[in-house]
Amino acid sequence: MTEEPTPEGVCGAAARRGGALVGQPLARSSPGRFAGSRANHASECLFWGSFLLTLFPIRHPSFLFFLSSAFSFAGTLTRDLSHLQVDLYKTEVDGKSTIKVDVWYGTSKRLAGTRTVVSHISNMILGVTRGYKYSMRLVYAHFPINITIEDAGKVIEIRNFLGERRVRTVKMLEGVTINKDKAVKDQLLIEGNDIELVSRSAAHVHQSCLVRAKDIRKFLDGIYVNGKGHIYNPED
Repeated sequence: MTEEPTPEGVCGAAARRGGALVGQPLARSSPGRFAGSRANHASECLFWGSFLLTLFPIRHPSFLFFLSSAFSFAGTLTRDLSHLQVDLYKTEVDGKSTIKVDVWYGTSKRLAGTRTVVSHISNMILGVTRGYKYSMRLVYAHFPINITIEDAGKVIEIRNFLGERRVRTVKMLEGVTINKDKAVKDQLLIEGNDIELVSRSAAHVHQSCLVRAKDIRKFLDGIYVNGKGHIYNPED
């Protein structure tokens, strides 16, 4: 059985540099090569701060998979990582709580999975600590687009797009809200703690107002994403 490298050897040098941001990867080991062009070992580490993050190993009759959960004031996020063949566990590096992802004797696709896991967990950490916010701008030349927000920010109704009488209704995905920007005219704010659900909700709004059977170089009406950021910014 291959001996596991110590966390100090994998992540210690990066951790000693100090000041790692929440959700920022600390280090990546350089995998060794052997016959068959497979890497001996690849590892990713992620410093995740002091809030609650739990790994749930759940056994199934045919497989073993993990769920990653991050919890803070913005809610709870859970993700199924069973499609990735990696070792995922919590450890400590220089007294700091760290998530470690290991792959042993993997092909290039499996090695890429280490960074995928780190990216997913990093997005979850940022989502529950700072949240995600997309801003969308209403663009029109002649017919003003009328917006109505219903059900406490869960549903948006779009009227008068290109003068059409049809009412376009878009429902936000779970945990996502949409509101009018009080500071900027004709601008919408989409907020949530899951980056995938927030971005997909913005895509649904944009795709509901696509110009059909006209020259899109001339008819530029629609609702477009014009900014991405976080709900809470520590520097503000």
